[in-house]
Amino acid sequence: MEDPLLAQPHSEVLLHAVEQACSQLQPNILLMGQTPIVRDLAPRLAFRLGTGLAMDCVEASIDPATKLLRETRPIYGGVAMATYSCPEARPQMATMRAKAVSPLPRDSARKGEVIPMKVSLNPSVIKVQVISTEKQKGEGVRLEDAEVVVSGGRGLGESANFKHLEELAKVLKGAVGASRAACDQG
Repeated sequence: MEDPLLAQPHSEVLLHAVEQACSQLQPNILLMGQTPIVRDLAPRLAFRLGTGLAMDCVEASIDPATKLLRETRPIYGGVAMATYSCPEARPQMATMRAKAVSPLPRDSARKGEVIPMKVSLNPSVIKVQVISTEKQKGEGVRLEDAEVVVSGGRGLGESANFKHLEELAKVLKGAVGASRAACDQG
């Protein structure tokens, strides 16, 4: 899709564009990356399409018996995993957590097909205007990119004690993590 309104990431515009694409293509399955904009877009799109949605999935597969999409996502704060499927409505929808699955080896024999689509987008759907954006520069390894995570919780007593974890993480070339309780306490 090419439209000047798609140059900026407005979820309202993307909602209309993807809804029109789904109407034209009639997909059986729609997978989207779990990004900040998709967190806003996906539930509204699922509602408009009259289908179900599993968000923040860490695994997706096709059930061999039913041929339905099986979406697995963490529940209860990550203590358990739940697997869902949507037998009635189409498209079957899920958002996938970043880096939840490893990419398959490259297969040069496979070629994707780019399908140009015409969409009718109206600037009146934009309800929010982006005034500015700021990128925050973090130090060290990002948590989602880390091979090693040094984590602490309430047992550290106070936030000042996290400096010990930061030192260890730096030595191990890892990232610092924290329990939900520690994060809630700042």
